[in-house]
Amino acid sequence: MKLVFKLYIIITITVVAAQLVGSQTLENLSKPLLMLSLLWGFASIRKWKFNRLDYFFMTALFFSFLGDILLMPLFNIFLAGLVSFLIAHLFYIYIFIKEIQKPIQFTAT
Repeated sequence: MKLVFKLYIIITITVVAAQLVGSQTLENLSKPLLMLSLLWGFASIRKWKFNRLDYFFMTALFFSFLGDILLMPLFNIFLAGLVSFLIAHLFYIYIFIKEIQKPIQFTAT
């Protein structure tokens, strides 16, 4: 398993643990790292060579990251966070529609 995915699992456990013990500071520090580690993991899977839909996906991850930041108690800008998540989901929908139109290809591994 790649380092980035091990890191993602550690960050996920940290976020859940912070929520369980009620540590707002630890949660605020670790939660945005989830999206950044997903972005890093996606880029490493693609070997840092991207096609058009990859850029749309990375933009969606960025807006999800931004939504997490804006909804933190530190900033608590609800409407901006909501709009960020809306934009992210519009990108996800666009990607889904483009991918669903492609024929399914089975490859032997």
